[in-house]
Amino acid sequence: MRYVALAMALLFLFPATAITDEPISSLRFRVNMHEIFKNYRGIYISTRDDVRVATTAHVHLMKEHIDNLYAIIPERNADGEPLDKKAFAARLDKLGMALADLGKALTKGDKERIQEFPKTIFSICVGCHTEAKLKYMFRLPRGQKLLSEYMHSVGENYEMAQIYHESGEMERTMDHLFIVNEYLGLINMVFPNTGPSGIIMDRNRLKKQIAEVEGYNELLLTDMKSGKLVNFDAVKKSLNTICIACHEPDKIK
Repeated sequence: MRYVALAMALLFLFPATAITDEPISSLRFRVNMHEIFKNYRGIYISTRDDVRVATTAHVHLMKEHIDNLYAIIPERNADGEPLDKKAFAARLDKLGMALADLGKALTKGDKERIQEFPKTIFSICVGCHTEAKLKYMFRLPRGQKLLSEYMHSVGENYEMAQIYHESGEMERTMDHLFIVNEYLGLINMVFPNTGPSGIIMDRNRLKKQIAEVEGYNELLLTDMKSGKLVNFDAVKKSLNTICIACHEPDKIK
């Protein structure tokens, strides 16, 4: 299942013409590193806001992408020098152990210990990139605004939830649904005065629409926990309403 998801990410991030320019293993490495960073940011935000269920979801996903890296460690660093794969694997082990410790702290509800981990993980990441001379760290699209980033993260995680659900992987499905709710909460904090269409946005209406999506999402999670049949259509329709409200507010009746 994880390889299907990775293939989709590759096609989204790197068009077919780009894939021919460098080995697929290198592209897979970059995609997994990017996902590790995204989930690190999720850990940072969710521990700051004390949303432990979201932190747990990000830990699961970050660990999955770390595990993917062992088989695709690059032969050379950014300067073209041979990369010590054993040393790099040892750094991945260290990062994995830090995540395991964070998982234990989350299980115990040790708030003080939980708050320490973003700094610990960040230090491991910086140390690894400095020693290995890898240049992929923190490379994000320029000029990307928070609202756009958060909305895309909502859509991306919702799609991943559907993919995992269709494959019968309920734990991963719930991880992505928890993250959808996390980003919906962040969107509430970064509403701009105008949408991409340039028309002044009705913040109160958008907040109500987001609350509606959150409500449907909670119902999905409740149904999944109780083993009921899950229907994603209501969430999808509500998400589309939010997208229209931002991009084409004149079409909202």
